[in-house]
Amino acid sequence: MNIPLSLTSKLAASACLLLIQASSIATATEIRTNILTFGLTSPSTTYYYKSGDKVYEFPVGMYGLSSPLVYRGDSDLIIHDDPDDFDDPMATPVATVSLPTDCSRILLIASGTGAATLAPHKIAAELEAGDYVFFNFSSLNLSVNLDGQVFGISSGGKQLVAKSTWRESILDLPIQIHRPGPSGPVITYSSLWGHRNIRKNMVFIFDGTSPNSIKFVRPYDVHMDGEAEGVDDTVTP
Repeated sequence: MNIPLSLTSKLAASACLLLIQASSIATATEIRTNILTFGLTSPSTTYYYKSGDKVYEFPVGMYGLSSPLVYRGDSDLIIHDDPDDFDDPMATPVATVSLPTDCSRILLIASGTGAATLAPHKIAAELEAGDYVFFNFSSLNLSVNLDGQVFGISSGGKQLVAKSTWRESILDLPIQIHRPGPSGPVITYSSLWGHRNIRKNMVFIFDGTSPNSIKFVRPYDVHMDGEAEGVDDTVTP
């Protein structure tokens, strides 16, 4: 599915998204953080990044959230499509993205093909376990009622949603989503969502297969206090 350029541009221009409380210790040029990736398109090749003095494969799966990648390096993350390019100062990266310097967990949305377009997103400490962040990549302006929390989310926009009971309990959450119609709002989606209070929830909304319909990808992140920071098992030989 092709994502309209206007939508990706809006998200690329927005502030960075932090999935967990800011806690990274960083200087002006070097940071330690975890990166999660989510791809809007299928990558055309394999990408690589460098953390510390090692080169790793940079996973970008279409509509899939990666495992956390441990990153230690400059706040300007460089991506190459050949691991040997990191030894060549004249090599041109396929992408360079400026990462926030105060984040322990960063979501990178890859919205391009070929020379990947990487948009970092940071939501300061508001996204706690049990909360939701919605990204609307559909062409519709939508109104959402999630368990009594009512909000609008325009095409290309994002929205944080929280409720105290979501942070405390395992629940079934009723959800209705409306789109504009000629005579007023029209229900385009209605369901119950299973909810677990240990998850930090991301909801990606896309155009469906029929006119004025939508579909979802609903990954989540779980980060427990005291657990190891990320994974470090994707070393490129």
